[in-house]
Amino acid sequence: MKSKLRIMCAVVAVLAAGHTALAANWSVDAGGGGDYTTIQAAIDGASSGDSINIAAGTYNENLVINSAGSMAITLVGAGNGDNDASNTIINGVAALTDTIQIMNGGTAVGQRVILSNLRVTGGQGDSNYGMGVEIAGNGDYITFDNFASVGNGGEGIGLNYSGPVGDIVVTQSLLASNGGAGFRVPASSSLLGTLTISQTTIENNAGCGLLSYTPGTISVSDSTFLGNASGSHTNGDLVLTDFVDGNLTLDNVSFTSDNADVAIRISGDHDSGSPRLPISAATISMTDVTISGTQTPNGSYPSAAIVISRLKDLTPADITFDNVAIDATADYGLFLGTVTDSDIDLDEQVAFNGTFWEYAIALGQHGNSSSYALATVDVDAIGLGLSEADVWDFDDNAALGNVVVPEPATMSLLALGGLALLRRRWK
Repeated sequence: MKSKLRIMCAVVAVLAAGHTALAANWSVDAGGGGDYTTIQAAIDGASSGDSINIAAGTYNENLVINSAGSMAITLVGAGNGDNDASNTIINGVAALTDTIQIMNGGTAVGQRVILSNLRVTGGQGDSNYGMGVEIAGNGDYITFDNFASVGNGGEGIGLNYSGPVGDIVVTQSLLASNGGAGFRVPASSSLLGTLTISQTTIENNAGCGLLSYTPGTISVSDSTFLGNASGSHTNGDLVLTDFVDGNLTLDNVSFTSDNADVAIRISGDHDSGSPRLPISAATISMTDVTISGTQTPNGSYPSAAIVISRLKDLTPADITFDNVAIDATADYGLFLGTVTDSDIDLDEQVAFNGTFWEYAIALGQHGNSSSYALATVDVDAIGLGLSEADVWDFDDNAALGNVVVPEPATMSLLALGGLALLRRRWK
């Protein structure tokens, strides 16, 4: 009998220990109907794997998540709208402070930090101060689902640390009317692993819609960019700079500009030599992409619907187009600057229906800098219904399948005219 009792007691002890390790569900209600009345208190009391369910209402607080290390915790609100009777609104109140600061993400694909059904606003400051959400430490494994970051002084969502980024997902979300970019990856981040954006609207942000200074794998699908970086020099809806060894996939994405310089700008890297030479192993895929609105020059560069620059050794497999419609008003539809030793095939998949000085341009001198290398790129535009007058490659080559920029000696003469030369080609 005693031995049986010992076994039963041991089983009960094991079950009890296992029960304490199970994930818990906590509730937050500012009116006192939950386990906590503030979200931060619930975060501080949570363990990895726990979920925090936040009732509808406005919570005037600034949150810090995972300050002590990586934990997979989930914050779930009642909705991401602006009516606090039926949605959960987190409103930042501290000066020069992000509304939410995530110090560490999750540890694996199935062990993530998740923010869902929430609206974040009120970040006070600009740029790195006053973001809706700042990812300030380990950026691995974070998901934003049915999430809105709206009306913050800085970025809607932004990274602000030097380590590599693992896996960030933004889905069914809204990044709008922020003082900075909708989503920003700074140059200080050593590597962007994977950023996946789907079913998301990024609109009316003072900065770019999506801005990244770091190479990585970026996938955007079933999403809308509208009116970002309005009237802003060298900025636009989607801007990827120093995109070396990067992979960009756009699938069913629409861009509507409101007087930004560009809708899409993708630039590679350069070494420190003189002249600086473009180096890149980037891949770009655009499927079912539409570009409309107006791109207006706001500085020394001409405007364009799509700018691809400072890339080298590209093949038709590196940049692919499938049902891309450019129906905008800009200086140029497709601007290729400082693209060397490359072949680009538009593959009868790019429709130029907008109002442009030229539908496409390939030139060596990008902007007003004489230090860039010459563009030597073959562009296959056969089958697009363009005439030679629609494509400006400086040498009036009659074969659209071989758009070639002149040799350095000729280019140096053209450079004397600077941007005034670019302006002469009115239709």
